[in-house]
Amino acid sequence: MKTTYFRDFYLLNPGSEPQKRIIRHAYVIVHERRIIHCGEDQEAAEKCWSSLQLQFAANMQIYEGYGKKLLLPAFINCHTHLVMSLFRNSADDQNLQDWLFQTIFPLENKLRERDYRIGTQLACLELIKNGIAATFDMYARPDLSIPEVMRAGLRYLPGIDDKVRDKDFKASIDKNIIAKMQDLAQTYPQEQLKLTYMIHSIYLYQEDFFPQAADYLAANPQLLLQMHLCETQKEYSDCLKRFGKSPVKQMDEFRLLGKGTVAAHCVVLTDEDREILAKRQVTVVHNPTSNLKLGSGIADIKALLQQQIRVCLGSDGAASNNNLNLYNEMKLAALLSKGQYRRADIITAFDVLQMATCNGYKAAGLGAGVIKEGELADIQVVNLDSVNTFPINDLAAAVVYSLQTEQVESLMVLGQFVYYKKEYLTLDVEKIKYEAAKCVDFLHSDVQAH
Repeated sequence: MKTTYFRDFYLLNPGSEPQKRIIRHAYVIVHERRIIHCGEDQEAAEKCWSSLQLQFAANMQIYEGYGKKLLLPAFINCHTHLVMSLFRNSADDQNLQDWLFQTIFPLENKLRERDYRIGTQLACLELIKNGIAATFDMYARPDLSIPEVMRAGLRYLPGIDDKVRDKDFKASIDKNIIAKMQDLAQTYPQEQLKLTYMIHSIYLYQEDFFPQAADYLAANPQLLLQMHLCETQKEYSDCLKRFGKSPVKQMDEFRLLGKGTVAAHCVVLTDEDREILAKRQVTVVHNPTSNLKLGSGIADIKALLQQQIRVCLGSDGAASNNNLNLYNEMKLAALLSKGQYRRADIITAFDVLQMATCNGYKAAGLGAGVIKEGELADIQVVNLDSVNTFPINDLAAAVVYSLQTEQVESLMVLGQFVYYKKEYLTLDVEKIKYEAAKCVDFLHSDVQAH
């Protein structure tokens, strides 16, 4: 494992106290997965580096920033479906229910094991180039995706999909699937792989399934729970007809809302719903692009923040976005709230930067999300020397409103580069694109044949 000295960089730390969020000339040293030096004192940094050279002569490198590059905490994508990268540009201009039941589910029924693997690899390519070091994932067959994400070098929080269906399509928990997933997880570092539990939504299971899931989670409190919640008006209205309660109230009655719940979307909420989410300390994942593209609506992020609810960012899957790009999500999240409230200061650049970094890492229970001594080193390097970010003036504004993902130059995950000066170090881009094209040809020819 290399020791890296980042010399003379801008440093932007959204999760730090205000006076330490920006350093104009920063010197950062990473050794064995962690940041061991971070500050603006070059002399102190050089002394630290010299001391390390005496102890570890090999595997040391200096990364020059020349005062024109930025160190930014790597992003975490808090809601996505990696395999659906194969469905990009295949299911567009449809509302969620039509998109899901008429287009996506039929495609998913054709997926083979190799499609799961290749789709995950394709998604990892995009996450890496967009500065994303860690990702949640909600999808079937995480046993096939886990090895691919681990090989890519990213940090991963897949949802355990332990549901089996009987002839009447009723779901129940298969403990053998859970056991197999737990055995698989033990073969990888805990800092890189963290299993979570997955409940798709209030509308995809029969009523007696939810108490089963709640009992399992109560017996396994270390597991985070991922779910879609209040994504559309139809979901909300159907839940009222079925249960006489909103999805939030009903999930709460099922004992499925708590500090470990990560709820995606939350577009259609009442004040009472938000009070419940706040009381239960639920984390909400804002997916602005997907919510707009599927015609689902706009989440009221300011109202959530006023209730002290932690808000993170997600891209959703590439089939409904159609990118895995948190730079886009940050900008759109900020602009939507400004437009909703007709107040330019309602959501700031720092607010959305926190959603993409420290808020997400806290929700995940992972170290990192901030660049400071002692923290795990998930860091992206961004080249600010571009006409679209010049002049910089306000650094946070430049990152949120001006920066393009092509300016992401390198990505370090747990102290190791997976992307170095525009070169992938863990994945073969052309091979993955070639294999993905074959998967897509199969999936679409098969769909069309029916």
